[in-house]
Order: sequence, then structure tokens, then C-alpha cells
Amino acid sequence: MAVTADRIDTATVLFTDLVGSTALRSRIGEEAADSLRVTHDQLVGDAIAGARGIVVKHTGDGMMATFPAAVDAVAAGIAIQQAVDGHNRRGAEERFEVRVGISVGDVTFTTDDCFGLPVIEAQRLEAAAEGGQILCAEIVRHLARGRGGYEFVSIGDLDLKGIPDPVPAVEVRWEPVVQVAMPRETPLPPVLARPPGFDLAGRQPELDVLLDAWKDSAAGRRKVVLLSGEPGIGKTRLATETALVARHHGGLVLAGRCDEELELPFQPFAEALRFQLELGDEVPSEWFGSLASELVRLVPELADRVPGLAPRLSGDPDAERMRLFEAVTSWLRTTAASVPVLLVLDDLHWADRPTLLLLRHLVHETAHDAVCIVGTYRSTARTARRLSTTKRGWHRAGFRQPSQRRSPESSRSCPNPHVSSWKEPRWQAIPSSRSSQWPPPGCPRSR
Repeated sequence: MAVTADRIDTATVLFTDLVGSTALRSRIGEEAADSLRVTHDQLVGDAIAGARGIVVKHTGDGMMATFPAAVDAVAAGIAIQQAVDGHNRRGAEERFEVRVGISVGDVTFTTDDCFGLPVIEAQRLEAAAEGGQILCAEIVRHLARGRGGYEFVSIGDLDLKGIPDPVPAVEVRWEPVVQVAMPRETPLPPVLARPPGFDLAGRQPELDVLLDAWKDSAAGRRKVVLLSGEPGIGKTRLATETALVARHHGGLVLAGRCDEELELPFQPFAEALRFQLELGDEVPSEWFGSLASELVRLVPELADRVPGLAPRLSGDPDAERMRLFEAVTSWLRTTAASVPVLLVLDDLHWADRPTLLLLRHLVHETAHDAVCIVGTYRSTARTARRLSTTKRGWHRAGFRQPSQRRSPESSRSCPNPHVSSWKEPRWQAIPSSRSSQWPPPGCPRSR
């Protein structure tokens, strides 16, 4: 029998606990408590997985998880509290509260557990927290500094059971995800052509995938959907139909396109940002995020709309690029905290490398935001090469290759776009059908 040696590694450890679970079980009964526990496990587990965490074990009424980076554990803690808060405000089941503790350091991993002082410290910090609170060791703040824009507040030294010296601790501040609808149906971005006067035919399975992704994202679970196919097969038309539904239900639709001739870095994001800016008073200036000064690189007119912007920092190219990535992330996350966002990125087959790197970064950083990203591209060998790096990055972030299945509509005469809904832990895909003639007789050509 093979014996796996223990492994020592640096990790960030997170503990959660369902507050007052015993009293809650006594009050609502066994069956209701079991149902609530399933809901709790789903909310907490999804938040951990979305931040690249691994659940090491369940601890009765909570979970223990590890993360490769301190900022990921902080993001998971906030996502947990926001998910629980959203559950409580929906009122579908009994309300409950969760407390979170986080620490970091060298731990010993075995096949199904991990041990060490950071594990004890995280568990004791969780026990010291109140319902709805996130407590961290001070070192977590230092390691996460400069990433994510999270707010830490020092609460002094804590005497924790079993730890000889007081532990400097901080609280992570978080805000509920409160979404509102746009005050009116705003215009569609220029990228999304006005749909023709005839109904969309033969595309219902593909449209269902898109609409399901939009509904999930509006509930605070970021979704990514890619539409691929030959030119004129209807990729942009499908995106437009989704945009019409999102707009009708109070969402904000943003869009941008990659241009074959220009190949400007970050072009689709710049176009989406400029469209939001041109909505004027429909969109509060606060929605552009805490790093709006960096966004001036994409849309210089933003400086006239947002007063008092700090001067943009200069530095080496890599540092400037990372600040821009964080600024775009802050803009979309801040906007999505107030209204669900549908972001359409058209013609990604013309995207340059910086644009794809920003897309990969955005997908990773918005796991628990009300953002639905729809990308369209032509299914060519060149596209596959260009998108391969981005897709590998999504693999590392926890996405999985879709299993191919035939659409019920694939026997129709019109070939359908390939729709891949990228989501954790697996993708859902509807492959396109093929026909020797496009468009077949009686099928209108749509862009």
C-alpha cells in the first residue's frame, strides 16, 4: 500500500461557522434545519471555489478551506458574507449568520487535512468573530495589500485560546450587494445592431443558454458565454436578443468590438466604458470605481465627468498594466454592485494579446459579481491560437472543458452558432450544426 508523505507549504487558511446552529435546529426542526444546512453548504462552497479555494473539510456547522493567495481568502470571506446576506434578504428560507476567520503561514498537508499554527489561529479568529464578521491576522492584510481594494480595520491584539502570544488582528469590511434597476431602458450600444423586424428562428436552445447565464449572473454569480461560428451565422444577433432581455429586466448593457484594421489594445473595453460615460446622468460617477483616474488612459473624456480624479501614477509598463487591469475590474464590479451588467465583447478573433489578458483577469476577479460576459468570435485556426492562452488561464481558475452534446435543434436546415457557457465546475456547450450551403434557402442572413 502506497504511503503519501506529508507536505509542508505556505497557505492561507479560512474557517467558517454557522452561528447558533444548535439553537436554530431546535427552533425550526430537523427537516428545515437539514434543508438550511444544504443551502449554507452551497453558498459557502461556491464562494470558496469561486476564489480558487479548496475545501479541506467540513467542521460540523462550518468549513475549513485553504487558498494559494491571501487576497483570494479575503475575497472568499466577503463573497460568503454577501451570499448569506443575499439569501437572508430574499427571505425564501430561515435567516442565518456566518462568521469567518483567516490566517496565513506554513502548514502541513496530509492526504485529507492540514495542520499547523495558522490553522489554529484561523479557527480561533473565527470563534472570536461575531455573526456577519470577518477577522484576519494582521499578516493577511500585509500580504493582500494593493490587490482587490479591500478595506481592513485594525481591532488590536486578541488573546486567542491555545496561542501563547496576543495576535494582532484586523476586520475586513464588506458591503451587501444591493442591486437596483436602471431608471429607464437605456439605448443599446452601437456594437449591438438593432434587430431586424423578423423573429429569431431556429436558435432557441442557444438563446436559452444565454438567458440562463444572464439570470444566474443577475443573482451575483458571474457567467461567461462564448459564441463561435462562421461569419454571418448569427452570433451578434444572439447577443443582441440577450441584451434586449437584460435591458428589459433593468440591467445595464455594455458592449465593445475588436477591429481587424485597428487592433487597438483594450478596444472593446474602451468602447464599453465610453458608452457608459455617454449615458450621462443615468449612471452615477461613483460607478466608475475607486481607480477611475487609471481609466482615463482608455477614455480621456472621463476626466471631465468625474471630478477630483487623482493624478495617474506612472511606473514601469508591467505595473501600469496591472493598475489598468485593477481599474477596469473596479469599474465593472462597482457598477455591478448597483445594477446587473451584461458586457458583450464582439469579434474577439481580432483581439490583441493585452485585450485577452485583461479579459482573463476580469473573469478571475469577478466570480461573485452580477456580471455576464458574452464574447463572439469566428471559429478559425487563428482564433484558436489567439484564445488558447486565455482559455488555459480560465482552466487554472477552475473552469472545465465543455462536454459536447447535440442540440435538439441541430437537425434544422440553418447551422447554429456554437455556444459555450463557461462556469464552475464545468461548461455547458451546444455545438453548431453544419450545412453545405449558408444561408440555406429560406433562412435570413444575420450578423
